[in-house]
Amino acid sequence: MIDENIVTIQVEKDEQGRTGTWTEETRDPEGILISKRVDKYSYYETGEINVIDQRIYDGEGSLRSKKTVKHFTDGRRPVVTELL
Repeated sequence: MIDENIVTIQVEKDEQGRTGTWTEETRDPEGILISKRVDKYSYYETGEINVIDQRIYDGEGSLRSKKTVKHFTDGRRPVVTELL
């Protein structure tokens, strides 16, 4: 039998029904938290994604990675900025 990690995703919507916060937890087969990713979304007035603030934590809750993904409405590719 192969043990596989369990991934759960929770999505919280904003007042317009768009994704506000995306939380993804990875646990081992015994239920112990291995990592947690939290993405917070902001939007332009047009409803298009503006910035995604992404944070990744280890199983003890320590911040391991922090980045922003800036989207543009003029066709440019998103820009990723590593903050940690």
